[in-house]
Amino acid sequence: MPYAKYYDINNSIFLVIIFAAAFSAGTVWISGQIALSLAMKISPVAALKYYNPGKKKKILAAASFALGGILFCAVFTVFAGYNTEWMVSRTNESDFVIEQWHARQLMYEPYEPVTEEFIQSIRNLSFVKESYLFYRARSGRCNKMDKSGIFKESLGEVKMEGHYREVMKKEYQKLKMEKEDWNWLVKNGRAETGIIGMEPGALDMEIKNMDVLDGKPDANLFASGNYLIYQPFDIPPDIDKKEYLKYGMKAGDKVKLSFWNPGCKKYNTKEFTVMAVADVKDDNYAGSIEKDIQFVIPDTTFRDIYGGYAKKMISALHINTSGQNLKAEQEILNQMVKDNFNLQIRLNSKYKTQKDEENKRVQEMYIGMVFGLIVAVIGLVNIVNTLVTDVMSRKLEFATMQSVGMTKRQMAVNICLNGMQMGAGGGILICLLAFPAAQLLASLLFIRYVPSMYIVSCILALAAAFLAVCTTSCILTISLNKKTVIERLREAE
Repeated sequence: MPYAKYYDINNSIFLVIIFAAAFSAGTVWISGQIALSLAMKISPVAALKYYNPGKKKKILAAASFALGGILFCAVFTVFAGYNTEWMVSRTNESDFVIEQWHARQLMYEPYEPVTEEFIQSIRNLSFVKESYLFYRARSGRCNKMDKSGIFKESLGEVKMEGHYREVMKKEYQKLKMEKEDWNWLVKNGRAETGIIGMEPGALDMEIKNMDVLDGKPDANLFASGNYLIYQPFDIPPDIDKKEYLKYGMKAGDKVKLSFWNPGCKKYNTKEFTVMAVADVKDDNYAGSIEKDIQFVIPDTTFRDIYGGYAKKMISALHINTSGQNLKAEQEILNQMVKDNFNLQIRLNSKYKTQKDEENKRVQEMYIGMVFGLIVAVIGLVNIVNTLVTDVMSRKLEFATMQSVGMTKRQMAVNICLNGMQMGAGGGILICLLAFPAAQLLASLLFIRYVPSMYIVSCILALAAAFLAVCTTSCILTISLNKKTVIERLREAE
């Protein structure tokens, strides 16, 4: 679900950015000033005691830069590369969907049906290119308020008998469920489960959101009314989905189902052939077939089974449009939903999700970038401090080399190369570990990103290190050469 509508970008985010920039700049300036002041005051002879030919300090500085760079690259890759198109496809399979939301969700209010007249008025709109109607069975149990004052989502009732009973027993055994769970599912010999009736034309659209475990979905065959799609009650998370076929329902199975019609208070029995066994893909919420739906049958068969009561079970209408003006189409549909005065009707669309996700992406990118920059700057400061300390310990060495011909430019290049070694060491670690870190962060936040942003983030991190080292080298060269070579050599006498 997109949550961007619950957030609002205000001036506070810009104040945070300004504060972070000032904090980072201040940290670098203070760290640099202390080190540079010490380097200018100490004599070349005294500086010799700080000389350490070992590489331990440089390795630690490179590691610190690498840690900051990895965090920066991970945050930048995930948030700057936030894949809004994937988020849209994850929750939408059609341009617009009008849903009876109580059919999918628990509510404190009684179920209020969607009228056929309202559905037809939407289908008659000039911009509607194609539309698909869905029904969802709702039993009498769902219309009774429980002890908590809640009314259930829509679930139908099927007599627990025959092949269906055998399959359900095996599924329950595999799930290691107790007798109490079975008693909760089955009351008066009827199992409460999800039953969807849909127009055959929607089959190809819906099946994209499912993993087909067995069989082959065919819209023409489905339209005959003698076939159904079966979704397992549940598959244990510790086994491969294909393992289900060893003990569960299979394509080609004949199953006789007795549907309880709450309208006329009797069973309607029909035999089906299982056309396909399929399971909704994990982390996919685009379709009207959800995880709790066991039986998917054609809309005509659904109406035959439930008769006139089927009119009260309309659950969704998916529509695709020409797409010429999605904003105007959204506004028209919004107004129609409002004018219907059924507060349980909900309108979702690719257009709305796209806008919400774009806003969410911008907000998360601001927050992530501020955090990432602060961490990255701290890593760069460690390199700068190490570079300054190293130059401080080599004051006499540089004075001696300048006395025999070293130019200021050569001195700056020497310091710069020293810094580049630390930056390169940290850069290698960043390039190796930033991508796994980005994948971990994205999995924790349940989002996807554009992988190419990883390359951009690495380039930015390495460029920042290059600029920091070059700038520090120039400043150190200028600072050290404020005194003449003779003055610096006399300090050593």
